[in-house]
Amino acid sequence: MDINNVLTIAVSVIVAGVLITVGYGLIQLIDRTKTSNPLQSDVLHALREFAKEAYAAGLSMVLVQEQTISQDLQTANIKAIADRYYTLLPDTIMIAGKPIPLSIIKVLVSQDNWEILVADVAHEIEARISRNQTWLQSQLTLTPVSQALSMPPGLLQALANAAGQQVITVQQPPPTPDAVQSPPVDGNLPTNPS
Repeated sequence: MDINNVLTIAVSVIVAGVLITVGYGLIQLIDRTKTSNPLQSDVLHALREFAKEAYAAGLSMVLVQEQTISQDLQTANIKAIADRYYTLLPDTIMIAGKPIPLSIIKVLVSQDNWEILVADVAHEIEARISRNQTWLQSQLTLTPVSQALSMPPGLLQALANAAGQQVITVQQPPPTPDAVQSPPVDGNLPTNPS
């Protein structure tokens, strides 16, 4: 995993966090809002569906990034990673506010034990990701975006009326029989007389 992958994961997790927080917050706010006005009710219903989609999008982003991390962990050479970071440990480590020389820590934690520790951490991360993926997938049974963004019948007209505007709907007229040409009987394409 290179620095670009790490940055991509970090940005995705931040965006996902924003989507989850905003979506969940809006859903909670809308669910607590009671109104007798049918226009407000329709607007809140449409907004709630949009918030559910934002929440689901955030969960989906987290799921994708977890799958990426899980795949990277499965293909990674954990021993090589552990060895690399064992050599990169600092000269001293602060424990309870006191600097402890690395040479003492390396006597207490051998390189073999360090490798076992790193492998255990990697396996624990994989197990947590697996459990979390199961939960995330159970949460992603929300309304499809196409339904969430469609407005209930009459909502557009009600919004326009409330704003003092008129809704203009444009419908394409059906084609006239003169405009529809049937293919020629002989199989040749018609030619343009001009």
